[in-house]
Amino acid sequence: MFRLLCKSIVIGSSGRASSVHYFLENPSILSCLRYISSVNTDDNIKEHSFTVSYLMNKCGFSLKSALEVSKQVHFETPDKPDSVLAVFKNYGFSKSHILNLVRRRPAVLLSKPNTTLLPKLEFFQSKGFSSPDVIKIIPSYPWVFKYSLENQLVPAFDFLENSLQSDAVAIKAIKRFPRILNVTVENMARIVDV
Repeated sequence: MFRLLCKSIVIGSSGRASSVHYFLENPSILSCLRYISSVNTDDNIKEHSFTVSYLMNKCGFSLKSALEVSKQVHFETPDKPDSVLAVFKNYGFSKSHILNLVRRRPAVLLSKPNTTLLPKLEFFQSKGFSSPDVIKIIPSYPWVFKYSLENQLVPAFDFLENSLQSDAVAIKAIKRFPRILNVTVENMARIVDV
């Protein structure tokens, strides 16, 4: 691929000196060529071709981003990622929300929708978060899917709700700083006691 790109650039120019001049005037092409030559793109695409294609076509990734993400997540069929995307789309997530979410936490595409995603989305709504709140929180902090609902998210929310003495204030705190949900109740208690 690298050779083909170089040939097309050189052939398209009138002479050798002007092709060098062309590279010097267009540093973005030079950086692109450096990236292509530094990555064995053909091997990566062959090894993860379905994943790369899926990320580009279904999630909206560029080739470069899809190659990077495919290093972190790999699948052979569209079944699981399609079911994950369907859950997000049914909850009102836009394509840009989903792109941001998957970019930040690619492993979410390998989640089990009925046991990992839906219970957590339903938890947020049951606690009083609006759909727009959930759609804003999840892409900004998709690691909430990593944490146990029973052992982390519910206790953290309950502690905040009790400490702040209001569902509304706890929701407001989580909307402003969703990472607070990964703080253990013991650590929150120490902070409150200080």
